[in-house]
Amino acid sequence: MPRKFFASALFAIGVSICANAQEVATAPVELQGTVDAIAKEVAQIRGLPFKRGVPAERQSTAQFQEYLRRKIDEVVPASILLNYGRIVRTLGLYRGPAIDDYSAMMTSVMGSQAGAYYDPKQQRFYVLMSRMPELMQGVLYSHELYHALQDQHFDLSRFLEPAGGKRVLDSDQAMARQAVVEGEATYVMNLWALQKAMKSIPPREMRQQAPKNDRHIGKIKIVVDEIDCQESKLIIGTAKPDKDPKEFDLQRILMHNVGPNDPWQYDANLVNAIPKGDIHAKGTFGPWVNESPGDSSLTGQYTFDHADLGTIKGIGGILSSTGEFSGQLNRIVVDGVTETPDFSLDTANNPVPLHTRFHAIVDGTSGDTYLQPVEAKLLNSEFTSSGAIVNVKGKGHIIDLDVNVPNGRIQDFLELAVKTKPPIMTGRLNMKTKLHIRPGEESVTQKLSL
Repeated sequence: MPRKFFASALFAIGVSICANAQEVATAPVELQGTVDAIAKEVAQIRGLPFKRGVPAERQSTAQFQEYLRRKIDEVVPASILLNYGRIVRTLGLYRGPAIDDYSAMMTSVMGSQAGAYYDPKQQRFYVLMSRMPELMQGVLYSHELYHALQDQHFDLSRFLEPAGGKRVLDSDQAMARQAVVEGEATYVMNLWALQKAMKSIPPREMRQQAPKNDRHIGKIKIVVDEIDCQESKLIIGTAKPDKDPKEFDLQRILMHNVGPNDPWQYDANLVNAIPKGDIHAKGTFGPWVNESPGDSSLTGQYTFDHADLGTIKGIGGILSSTGEFSGQLNRIVVDGVTETPDFSLDTANNPVPLHTRFHAIVDGTSGDTYLQPVEAKLLNSEFTSSGAIVNVKGKGHIIDLDVNVPNGRIQDFLELAVKTKPPIMTGRLNMKTKLHIRPGEESVTQKLSL
């Protein structure tokens, strides 16, 4: 693990010293069970699931020291290896015996004191010491297992060494990225310890009982002029156990005037997963509400282009949409229009034009959407619908709509749904119905009921 390795290893040393641990063999099954249990708790705290299990195994001191030697050779420049003792003495950071062999010193210190670590290259969790006090063991494991969660979603090796070890980052950039990785892991670790001590993480209401003046002690007072992120990932976690986190691939996001007091200006390009298409959004976000992130303000305008409805099984067409939105993250008011010149169902595969204008309320923390209403035109038939699209954890979405066709043409709907041409019926259609689409992997037309 390039540069970040040393910060993580030093943290492991500190925890294991505090625990006064002893090296005692641990049964593999028992170890894996403990790791799996703490990983589950870490995922619940973060609101982000592991994509796969984290293999755990015990590693001897000799094996770890060999790992250290390899990492030191990979990461530390030869000039530092040769001159480290003189550098720290010149800077006044060290007054002890002469350091002639940096590699041997670091291998000896880390190899004898570290308790556990996660290796992104092997994607494995290694335990060096066991029989720690339960709380101290959990603190160490939760920190390192959170690195495994980071790695599964964000690729730690790529994040910390974007060019595969060719050092495209200067020292400040590298330290900033290390701070993000370690700071996040330390935050989750602290929440894990707090949850164990109090049997739960204090709810929002309890946190808000603190005096207002106290809540701002230590608040960051800097403003960053510009943050430019490319090829990143946005994951909106949720504290709701029945919801999946929302995940977006960000091609680029540019933010200006990022600080604690005023809204941030942003300009973002991202890829929507389903239906797959390109979104461009521009507006303001914040200020961030620490006590309740869902209450953070959000405004903007968007375009959604080349959205392939074929990524939703059972329907087809290329959708485009424009609109604007405002509100707060857990209640975003969206107004927009969509154009799909070739909308189709797999029961007929007859493309027909579909136009909609909609007003919706979106909960950005869960993905739930409430349509109030949608005004639509299919060929020459106008109709409205209102209702909810609700995210169900691990299953997809449940769609429940009230549909009203006051004066439509039955042949327009038959042309969409039935292969027969010309349509077998013509005439006026007056209909009110409830449309339900259950979650699942089947075609939309198979899940739909009226």
